[in-house]
Amino acid sequence: MPQSLVRGAHVVTEPAKPGGGVISDGAVLVDGDRIVAVGGFAELARDRPDARIVGTGDEIVIPGLVDAHSHSRGLSP
Repeated sequence: MPQSLVRGAHVVTEPAKPGGGVISDGAVLVDGDRIVAVGGFAELARDRPDARIVGTGDEIVIPGLVDAHSHSRGLSP
C-alpha cells in the first residue's frame, strides 16, 4: 500500500512548540498505520511524489482526541 499524505490548511502538532504547534499548509505522512513525518505540504509532497494525497488543503488536521479516563465507565461525565 502506498504512503498517504494527509493535507491540511493547518496541522496541529504540539501546543508547547513554537507557533503553538500549528503548521500552516502542512501535512502528515502516514505509512500503513504509522505516522512517519509531519511538516510542510510542499516539502513532503516533493520528497514523496508517489504518496496518495488525502484532503484538499482546506481542512484542519488534529491528533485523535481520546479520553482515557472514561473508558471503564458506562457513561462519560
